[in-house]
Amino acid sequence: EKIKKAVEEVKSFANISSSPLSSKSKSHPKIYTVQADISTVDGCYSLVRSVQSILARDDLRLDVLMNNAGVFEEDFITTDDGLELTFAVNVMAPFVITSNLLPQLLLVPSSSSSSSSSVGQSRVVIASSISQCYSIDHWDDLQCEERNYSAHRAYSESKLLDAMLAAEIATRLEDSGVDRSRITCNSLDPGTVNTKMLLAGWGPCGINVRDALDQTWLCTSNDVDEITGAYFNWRSVSKKADKYSPSERQKL
Repeated sequence: EKIKKAVEEVKSFANISSSPLSSKSKSHPKIYTVQADISTVDGCYSLVRSVQSILARDDLRLDVLMNNAGVFEEDFITTDDGLELTFAVNVMAPFVITSNLLPQLLLVPSSSSSSSSSVGQSRVVIASSISQCYSIDHWDDLQCEERNYSAHRAYSESKLLDAMLAAEIATRLEDSGVDRSRITCNSLDPGTVNTKMLLAGWGPCGINVRDALDQTWLCTSNDVDEITGAYFNWRSVSKKADKYSPSERQKL
């Protein structure tokens, strides 16, 4: 029921029924749905396989991977893999999903002009947060097995790790000879938005979900064609990859 509701909300938000595209085409744009538990490694692999199957079956290409799912968990919970839940969903999942969908993202032809993100360039975006902490002080205890668990600390650490992860993926891609005209990887603070997670952790202090379009902008705007490895805030580069210490990223 949640998936059906989400699909209807996407259709409504996109205003598909009255769009010029739908009025001129024989069929409306198709929305695919996949159900998965991304709190576990196996669940992430299941999601990847489902996406790969859809792409192959319907001869589709993967242009954008927006790692948006996240949790703010008041209680200390460990997953079937033995990971703390916040770390598992917010950090492990985007790493496993992105790593395993890179072949599909890199299938996008690189010969087209990079002036338009719709023809030749793929994008990976990872949702970080302005709440990211300044540094990781306990690399040996990311799963809070020895420290007292704090929901806010676990979340802020996970969001710093997300920004570091995006910077490291971008760096490794370029170091391996993959040009940014072919693929970019960035992170962002999506804004203070009244999501279920924000309401649970901080209360209704943000904007309406439908007004939160910074992720859409970073995934599609030509303004960021040549930018990779950056952390964005308010649609501007807040930090570049080198601001996230390479040695610290290696620890991740």
